[in-house]
Amino acid sequence: MRPLQLALTASLLLSLGAPAQGFRQPDSLGGRPSFESPDGQPLRQVRLVSWDAQGGSAQWKSFLGRAGGRWRSIWDRATRIPLRIYGTGLAAPGTTTWDLVGELHARAVLDAHLDLLAPGAVKEDFVLVSNHLSGGLRTVGFQQLHQGLPVLGGQVSFRFKQDRLVVLASEALPWVRAEKGPWIAPELASQKALAYLRSDFPVPTRTRGVTGPLVLPLVPEQGTRGRIGYSVVWVVDLQADSLPGRWDVYVEAATGRPVARRQTLRFASGQILYNVPSRWPGAEREDAPAAWTDATADGTWVTGDADGVVTFDGSGPAEVAVFASGPYAAVQNEAGADASATLSLEDGGSATWNVSQDEFADAQLTSFIHVNRAKAFVWAMGVELPWLSQRMQVTVNIDDTCNAYSDGQTINFFRASNWCENTGRLADVIYHEFGHSLHLYSMLPGAGAFDEALSEGLADTLAASITGDSGMGRGFFHTSEPLREIDPTGEEAFWPDDMGQDPHTTGLIISGALWDLRKALIEDLGEDEGVSHLLRIFYAIMQRASDIPSAYVEALAEDDDDGDLSNGTPNLCAIQRAFAAHGIAGNESMVGGLLLGSPTLEDRTVAVSVQDMGAACDQVSLESATLRWSIRDQAYSGSEEMLPADDSYSAELPEVAEGNVLKYQVELAFSDGSTRIFPRNPADPYYETFVGAVFPLYCTDFERDPELDGWTHGLSGGTPSEGADDWMWGPPRAGVASGDPPAAFSGERVLGNDLGGGSFNGLYQASKRNWAASPVIDASLADVVRVQFRRWLSVEDGYFDKATIYGNTVPLWQNTDSNQGEASAVHHQDHEWRFQDVDLTSAVDDFGRIQVKFELESDGGLQMGGWTLDDLCIVAWIPPRCGDGRVSTGEECDDGTQNSNTEPDACRTRCLLAHCGDGVVDTGEECDDGNAEDGDGCSSTCEAEEPVKPAPGCGCGAATQAPGPDPGPALGLLLVFLVALVRRRR
Repeated sequence: MRPLQLALTASLLLSLGAPAQGFRQPDSLGGRPSFESPDGQPLRQVRLVSWDAQGGSAQWKSFLGRAGGRWRSIWDRATRIPLRIYGTGLAAPGTTTWDLVGELHARAVLDAHLDLLAPGAVKEDFVLVSNHLSGGLRTVGFQQLHQGLPVLGGQVSFRFKQDRLVVLASEALPWVRAEKGPWIAPELASQKALAYLRSDFPVPTRTRGVTGPLVLPLVPEQGTRGRIGYSVVWVVDLQADSLPGRWDVYVEAATGRPVARRQTLRFASGQILYNVPSRWPGAEREDAPAAWTDATADGTWVTGDADGVVTFDGSGPAEVAVFASGPYAAVQNEAGADASATLSLEDGGSATWNVSQDEFADAQLTSFIHVNRAKAFVWAMGVELPWLSQRMQVTVNIDDTCNAYSDGQTINFFRASNWCENTGRLADVIYHEFGHSLHLYSMLPGAGAFDEALSEGLADTLAASITGDSGMGRGFFHTSEPLREIDPTGEEAFWPDDMGQDPHTTGLIISGALWDLRKALIEDLGEDEGVSHLLRIFYAIMQRASDIPSAYVEALAEDDDDGDLSNGTPNLCAIQRAFAAHGIAGNESMVGGLLLGSPTLEDRTVAVSVQDMGAACDQVSLESATLRWSIRDQAYSGSEEMLPADDSYSAELPEVAEGNVLKYQVELAFSDGSTRIFPRNPADPYYETFVGAVFPLYCTDFERDPELDGWTHGLSGGTPSEGADDWMWGPPRAGVASGDPPAAFSGERVLGNDLGGGSFNGLYQASKRNWAASPVIDASLADVVRVQFRRWLSVEDGYFDKATIYGNTVPLWQNTDSNQGEASAVHHQDHEWRFQDVDLTSAVDDFGRIQVKFELESDGGLQMGGWTLDDLCIVAWIPPRCGDGRVSTGEECDDGTQNSNTEPDACRTRCLLAHCGDGVVDTGEECDDGNAEDGDGCSSTCEAEEPVKPAPGCGCGAATQAPGPDPGPALGLLLVFLVALVRRRR
């Protein structure tokens, strides 16, 4: 590796340090974002992605045009850069054999598609940091720079197999912009960081090191549409001495201003579910071989082998002094002197060191045994990693409880309490913390990344793989129940619904997928081969994945055997089913290889995309697509078959009179008997669209503070002691796991209940009734007033919790109440931004004023995401009139006049085009007798015939018609504004 590569690798992976991963968050850090700005706003920890969602971009089309074949993609919602591209593959001769050829091919592809993989960068911004061949798969990784400085997290990598490029991966940051030097000294940066941290945690804190300068991307949490910021920073590693806390503080290199901090000591909590012997002190104990232990035999230093066998002078029994240390693990006791003992060892015999009744001594022996057991397990996987041969520092009996953590280089365990077991005596916890360190040292620079949730899931998977039990962490709370069950019956963790603030919870998504894959591979390949192949895939993910969504592609790349991912892999079906069950095998709208898009409406045409992605497993076909509709508050309804065109199916809604609200849904039926209905909300199973043009009286997209417009919010019937209402304005930060949207419908900001961020969890409060109300709007000139807006509403069945829309004080809409008593479970859960129209006319007061209020009344039970609102308009609807310049339902034309039929105007007062034979003499007609016959005095072409034979209704003279009704003064005032008239299509 080149010197620059070594420097980059060391600075970004080790000197910065990976987050120290643990089991339970202490009270001192409770509720704090793990990565936050100085004002407490959380920054992104979990990447939100879309599958195959950016197919229309020019850069993507350019790639497809040049690459050919079939390709799929995963896109980072925040950066709009493809996280992974995989498919048919590109011929890359020699890449499997020669390092240099692999690098040259990777550079050529990077240069050709830089605008897709790293918009705004130049090729000189990428330096080679890894070129690794393992199992026939070559990985070439590049670190992203900007003006010669590393961009934290920025990287692009490529996977070659069978001399073909099969995966392109990018965690690059787009359009990096950062200030130039000069920079303050590292010592001054350390002082600034200490002062900043101590203002929040006034405890003794010390600096462990300063790294940089480098470019720090500041990405808004949960991949919202907020702007990505950049800052050149020094990274100051701080550790608190009197409480378990460690942080990286990012200090602006030019000014010393703190811009962010990240907790690098991570904790979580869980449950125990299963009991397995030799896992915790309350279960069966074993006499385990003391592998690779240091000892003295009759005063001579010896080291045991993998079976704990030592060699000594055989003239008689040896006096052997034993310790909890050896060449691969050294245990340090924080509760006093390190444990030791002297045993008598016969030639060919054995001696047992048993300190089971001494918590502190037993923790030392247990940690030593299981760290070495973990190393032996990883060696048996075929992993060749120099770090494995180094001595690992293990600290036990730390003066705190219910915790354990890894800081990448050491693993650390806490004392017992009445509540929790000594974590140094728990095999699963030891394996888990070892797994974090293994992850850090296994990541391939420029390809993999230390994502917290991914690492938690992988650490759990390692522990479960060693024990053969999906119940992870038995004994943690002095019982056989597991701390986390990675294979719960009927409760699989699903992406992104089950993402949480706790990375252990999110990690259950990938650990669950890998455990399901383990079971499938065992069934397909047998016990030994199935487990062995699972561990190959597991370690490939540990090396190359940058987060949970990218793990799926890395599993396929490892499983592939011909360098073409578009034609499947040997175990594609098992991988597909296992990962799909957890939402990480492609879009959640995948059905048997078909990618379904949400329905769109343009004019009256409803279309839904159905793309065959060429999946080799569980392939189904679309049997039928049906569009159903009805008119709201009327009995009129119908359905129509949707017809295929390219990759979509479409049908038209009926033409109905203006002023109505059309409701519609799409049902897709598949060959496997399954169906998919859009929208996906049993409590509100129809989209709606308003028919007709509307005039805006008041509109807001919530991009500016709504209180400046006169919006108000508060508790109904509450007192200050009952707490404040939870209406918030800003970007949605809670994430889809709470039931909230991942981003605003337009722009960046919304109005809603508990939008998340900081200590907020995104869920509305229990046993509260709170509201948000618009300003009062003058609607005195409008005949019909409506409110139209986008909503993302998540609320319990209306039997329990009620979401209500009021016009002034009149309730006009409420969520569904299934009225099934305590069994009521038809919850209103939007899974997309929905357009909603509510007629306010009946609620307008005597002075023509209207105010819209959104209320949420909750009980003491289940809480969800509540209201989230965007793009709201209070509008007037003007009934169509002939001569208003709008071609309305029932009109053939409307030129904005009400000319009589004798004037030179082809559009008549009745807004019908001139038509011979309709009984009306139009411009250009000599007569019109109401028929198309000749010989009756008026020809079939409306020309007068001789002799003229008048007939009833002949109309051979000049026709007259009564003038149209007087539109009245109110309409006249509204017509002044018709230049601003907008047609709101939904």
